[in-house]
Amino acid sequence: MGETVRYSKYTPALFMSEPTQQRTPKLLKRSSGRSQITYTGLHTKNVGFLRDIYTTVINAKWWVILVVFTLAYLVSWFFFGGLWYAANKNKNFTCLVEVDSYSAAFLFSVEVQATIGFGNKYIKSNCIEGILLLVLQSLLSILITSVFGGLVYAKVVRPRNRRKTLLFSEKAVLYEKNGEKVFEFRVGNLRHDGVVECHVRLQLYLPRLVDDMYQLEQFDLDVGYSNGRDRLFLLTPVVITHHITPGSPLYNLSPRDMAEMDFEIVVVLEGAVEATGLTAQALWSYTKDDIVFDQKLKSMLSRSHKWTVDFSHFNETVPISFNNHDLPQV
Repeated sequence: MGETVRYSKYTPALFMSEPTQQRTPKLLKRSSGRSQITYTGLHTKNVGFLRDIYTTVINAKWWVILVVFTLAYLVSWFFFGGLWYAANKNKNFTCLVEVDSYSAAFLFSVEVQATIGFGNKYIKSNCIEGILLLVLQSLLSILITSVFGGLVYAKVVRPRNRRKTLLFSEKAVLYEKNGEKVFEFRVGNLRHDGVVECHVRLQLYLPRLVDDMYQLEQFDLDVGYSNGRDRLFLLTPVVITHHITPGSPLYNLSPRDMAEMDFEIVVVLEGAVEATGLTAQALWSYTKDDIVFDQKLKSMLSRSHKWTVDFSHFNETVPISFNNHDLPQV
């Protein structure tokens, strides 16, 4: 795949080129919100990950962190067990009491690092090497506990799982409202606690094959950046609207054009988690197979004694009546 090309101003002719014969895979995996782009030719990839070891470990799976955590302690126990055994063996007098084998030295190493008490084993006060070794192992124990405690905390509180409670409608709709074509989809929040400074962006990705080379062109789809309508308060599910005006990349496209072309509209929803203050990002995408024409999203709100949101209608659409679609809608 070629480089991503950005255009500050949309040129309609770009969309009127011949469609590609083979459909390219999706850029985004809906279930995880992860990119499906494969990077090749990066010979220094592993080196870069090792230099950014903190982020690498944070993004690792839980079983990897648990294995590394266990190995760190086991290696330190066995290593210092050997040092304790050597310190006690090479002295003209015994440095440790009740430590006469490697197994006893290993047990003493565990007792030092876990601070669970020595029992009958202890260091003699005239053994300088033993005192220095005790201080060194204690400091190492504090370092290991602090590092892995911080990693586990950072992995638990990171807002990646928050996106699982941020919903996007399975289908987007494209229809005419008040004499103007609109592209709409719905977002919702399952939790009662809000997302602070929540805002949404839309990016249109259009792959093109030019001179046997792929280009992935990228365009902004305006959802109210200029008037602040891109900032959301997800008290109830919100319908996001892109007005297809002459400045929109979708303006000259008919339903037939969109069915023949290969494109993907990526939704980026960002905001701060109220409980932690960390920034959460949820991604979603719509392709030509996910767009329903001449239908609108069904209302989810009802009101009797209080407002009610029926999430069973979250992904439902209803046909547009062509006789009154120009009437004002509230």
